[in-house]
Order: sequence, then C-alpha cells, then structure tokens
Amino acid sequence: MFVQGGSYLWVDGDTVKAVSKRIREELRQNPNIKNIGIGSGGGRGRIEKAVMAGILVREHGISTQVTGVCIGECSIFFWGRINRTVFRPYPRFGVHKIAINGETVPAGDPIYSLVLDYAREMGVGPNFIVTEMQTWEPNEIGYLTDEQACLSGSDIWYQVGFCSYYSGK
Repeated sequence: MFVQGGSYLWVDGDTVKAVSKRIREELRQNPNIKNIGIGSGGGRGRIEKAVMAGILVREHGISTQVTGVCIGECSIFFWGRINRTVFRPYPRFGVHKIAINGETVPAGDPIYSLVLDYAREMGVGPNFIVTEMQTWEPNEIGYLTDEQACLSGSDIWYQVGFCSYYSGK
C-alpha cells in the first residue's frame, strides 16, 4: 500500500516487488516528498529490490522512518537513508536468514555479499547485520534491541532521541 500526503509517503505491506519503480513514479508526481514511512513483514526474498529502493531514497535525499513492523527486505530498504528513524517502542525491526522461494540461502551465497556491500555503503555495521541475520532461520525473526540497532547504525534516531550508543558516522 502506498499513501502519499504532502512531503510524506507511507509504504506498507508487501510492496518490495516493485517498490523502486513505484517510489520513482511517486517522486515524479510529488517532488515534495522528503520522508518515507515504511513497514512490512517481509518474507518475499526480494533482497535486490530492497537494495535498489534503498539506493533510490539515498540518491533523492529522502529520510526513512519505520512506523510499523519492519522485517527482512523492509529492514534492508530502511538502511537507504542517513536519517533513519524508528518510532519505538511500537515498531519492531527484525532480521533473519534469506530465503528465496521458501529455500534458505546458504551463508556463502553472493546475495549476502550484496547485503554486506550495501550495508557498508549505507553506514550500517555490515558484519553485525549479516551475523545477526545468520542467527535466525527464515521462519524465525531476530528482533534487534534498541542498543543493537543503534550500535549497528541500523537506526540513527528513535522515539526518545539520538542513539546514544552509536559511535559511527
């Protein structure tokens, strides 16, 4: 679901499949968009699409905000912007092993290199994130604590303020 209002675009649900194309169209029609609120339960294995969407929002200088549960591809998409906000305590930010068409992707697969490179480029702790992803099976969710999210650089701001734990960029 995409809902646009003023400078805000809300992207919720299973939107990763065509999210870059749809965001690009929304930006063309509404050049005042400055913030994208996201939430998705993930589960579709569209990592490349999430990376493309993250790069797109970074290129346009758009801030991202987690406004609901954000798991898997949603988390990867979220890393696209430097100004990353999580409205705690309600949203949950989760990771797990990558699965494509119901099959778990092994740790040595190139898709994890894509995630590592993208996370590094976006200023997120790539080794922590991929290690945390590998901890949880695709049918499990590893929800990051506030401290883990801040230390990894996954989120920069949360409901009560700047990540006091974060020492990165």
